[in-house]
Amino acid sequence: MTSAEGDPTSEIVLNPLISFCITTFNRGEVVRETLQCLLEQAGPGVEVVVVDAGTDGSCARIAADLSQKYDALRYFFRAENSGLDRDFCHAVELATGEYCWLFSDDDLIRPGAVDRVRSQLADKPALVITNAAVYGPDLSRVLQPAMMVLSDTRTLRPDEQGELLRVAGQCLSFIGSVVIRRDIWLARDPRPYWGTMFVHVGMIFQARLPGPVRLLAHPEVLIRYGVGSWKPRQFEIWMKLWPDLIWSFDGLPDSAKAAVVARRPSTKLRSLLLYRAKRAYDIAGFHTIVAKQTQGPLQNFAARTIARLPSTALRLAAILYIRLFQPHATLDLVDLAAAGGRLARLIAGSPGRAG
Repeated sequence: MTSAEGDPTSEIVLNPLISFCITTFNRGEVVRETLQCLLEQAGPGVEVVVVDAGTDGSCARIAADLSQKYDALRYFFRAENSGLDRDFCHAVELATGEYCWLFSDDDLIRPGAVDRVRSQLADKPALVITNAAVYGPDLSRVLQPAMMVLSDTRTLRPDEQGELLRVAGQCLSFIGSVVIRRDIWLARDPRPYWGTMFVHVGMIFQARLPGPVRLLAHPEVLIRYGVGSWKPRQFEIWMKLWPDLIWSFDGLPDSAKAAVVARRPSTKLRSLLLYRAKRAYDIAGFHTIVAKQTQGPLQNFAARTIARLPSTALRLAAILYIRLFQPHATLDLVDLAAAGGRLARLIAGSPGRAG
C-alpha cells in the first residue's frame, strides 16, 4: 500500500505489535532488498512503515511493486527532506505498532528474527536491543560477528543506564538494533538530537527508561557495511557528532562514555592519519572540526600537516600496517579499499570470512 504523506485513508495493520520504521533518500539500489527481507517476515501484527524523501522516484516505484504482494507495507512520500533524524521521528509518528523497530534502508534481518524478537516483548520491556553482525557490501563476508559482546541475553534495570551505554553503545551506532516502545518515544523531546544523525540514541538516554531493557546476544541484524548514505560525512560523524552526543549525557559515568568513544577523538594524530588515508579528512575538516579541538601549536601544526599529506601513499601504508599488525580492523580495510584505486583494493583483499 502506498500513500501520500498524512493520507487518512491509508490502510493499516490492525493493532500491530511491531512497526518497522525506515527512512530513505534515493536508495533504490539497496532498499528493495531490505524491504523484501522485512516484508517476508511481517506476518500478523507487523507493519513496515517507509518515509521516503527521495527525488528520483526509485523507492516509490519499488513500494508500488511490493505493495501488490504485501499488505504490511505502508509507504509515505515526504516532499520536504528534513534530514535523517526528523524523518525517523516522522516514521514513528506514522507507525501504529506498540513497538517501533527502527531500521536502516540497506540492512537485513536473519530468518526468524521477527518471531524471536516478538517472544522478548511479552513482559513489555521499555527497550530491546538486538545484537548485529557486520558484513561487507555484498553480504558475502563477515567483518565483525557481533557488535555486542554477550554470552547470553541480559536484562538491565532502568537505573542501569551506564551499563547499557557501556555494553550496547557501539551497537547503537547502527540504528537497526533498536526496538523501542512507541509510547516512550512519543513522550520524549527529539528536537535536541535533530542533526546529530543518532536521534535514537538521544531518545534512549534522554531520561531513565520506565522499564527494563533487554539485550539480545544473538545477532538478528545483518549490517551491510560500506554502502551507507553517511559515508561522505564519516569524518564529521565519527570525530564530532557521535562523541559530542555520547558525552552530552549528564548523569552517566565518564567510564561508560569512554568505553564507547573518546571525548575528542580528532585530537589523536593516529586517527587523523587513518581518516586522511580514507580520503575523509582534509584541510576543510581541519578548520571546521580539528582546529577547534587541538591543544597547543605543535598539535595544531601536526594536524594541519596530516590534512595535506598525499592520501594515496598514506592509504597503501595504512592497508599494509593493518594487514600486518591489526588484522581484525576489517571495517577500516573496507573503507581504505573503497577510497583507493585498484592497487589499494588488491592489497586490502577481502577482509573478513565467508558468511
